[in-house]
Amino acid sequence: MFKYFLVLFCVNFLLAQDYLEIKGLRVYSYEGEIYPPIIVRYDTLWNGEPNTANDYIVIEFDVKGATLPDIGIRFYHCDRNWRRTENIFVQDFFHSKSLYLSYTTAEKGIRGYNFHFKNIFPDPNGIVRFPYSGNYIFEIYNIKADTIVYASGRFIVVDQLTKVNASLRKVLLGDKADLRNYVNEIDIEVEIPDSLNWYYITTVDLYENWKIFYPYRIDFSERRKYTYVSGFPSGSRIFKIWNIYPLNEYRQIDLRSEKIYPNGYPVVPLSGIDKVRKFWQGEPDMDGGCRVVEEGLYSEYLEVNFQLEIDKETEQKIKGDIFIVGAFNNWKPQPEDVLKYNLTKNCYFVKKWLKRGIYDYQYVVGYYDHRKDEVIVIDWLELEGNDWRTSNSYYVVVYYRDPQFGGFDRIIGFVKIKG
Repeated sequence: MFKYFLVLFCVNFLLAQDYLEIKGLRVYSYEGEIYPPIIVRYDTLWNGEPNTANDYIVIEFDVKGATLPDIGIRFYHCDRNWRRTENIFVQDFFHSKSLYLSYTTAEKGIRGYNFHFKNIFPDPNGIVRFPYSGNYIFEIYNIKADTIVYASGRFIVVDQLTKVNASLRKVLLGDKADLRNYVNEIDIEVEIPDSLNWYYITTVDLYENWKIFYPYRIDFSERRKYTYVSGFPSGSRIFKIWNIYPLNEYRQIDLRSEKIYPNGYPVVPLSGIDKVRKFWQGEPDMDGGCRVVEEGLYSEYLEVNFQLEIDKETEQKIKGDIFIVGAFNNWKPQPEDVLKYNLTKNCYFVKKWLKRGIYDYQYVVGYYDHRKDEVIVIDWLELEGNDWRTSNSYYVVVYYRDPQFGGFDRIIGFVKIKG
């Protein structure tokens, strides 16, 4: 009888967990929702005063479920390749999780979610701390069964211990109109203070806009075609990278108006079917960000039907599948983001449930790698174009292989450039 009750309890527990759904997960800087999740400590404002606006991140999401879920958030320090740091002196297990998350209940009439969670980290009570700078991942998990992970994300913590200077130059490689003729070249100088050993500063990552899963790497030990590192030994280190495509300004969809897009109805964007933009410059964007209606009667989720029309010439060049990427999936395409072909309308389409707001997005060509269980992006520009006038934000992080505790990766320098 006891065994039967235990099995029945487990089945009911699993069924309850299956009903829980995390929706609209976002992680961004406390400085503003359109800024990527990068904490920068020990930096100063133009007048020399401490800058604390970017000392925190915000993790925000909705939950669709019948009852308030037993969920928590836990954090892991990672190396420069986003692998968990296997070092008990670096992982602060006593201050690496939060079991008490702030939330509000959805307005009556909202069907897309039941609870809205929004929390700041490190939290004001000091429960969650990030003692060492570096790459971090977080997991939203079940407190009663901690092997159940509902969602995860990334963010970066910087200790500004060195001065970093960077400059960008736009280069035209040819004299004819071609997708791959316009590139950005970026020079980075890292000044090394006496408190740090120049020997352990060998790597810089460069993030374009919100693409936190797809950094450009400049590494002394990796001889890549379009990168260069100098300054050994020296009080400064020079990192160079060229042949970065500026691509095109992102597409945008604005779902904030309930008059244009009423609750409960599928959304067909007023702009109509999207077209391929090889030599057509887009409008100014939010550098990959979004602004979302967090709470209230009009914070509902809407089913959006994205459609893309492709000319025959471009279609023949495509090697792989077409995916939609944007602020709504953290610029990392998933298998469910693949576009299918509509014979009736003679175009490709994909449907996404999005919370009311304004989102940057685009289309990419890639394929799903079953072994890695992820979508491998092949081409970011074939469907969107590449224009030297495009404005992007580039975030530079400088790694330091700290020799303490057997060695681990910290981030000791940061700079943002626009170009």
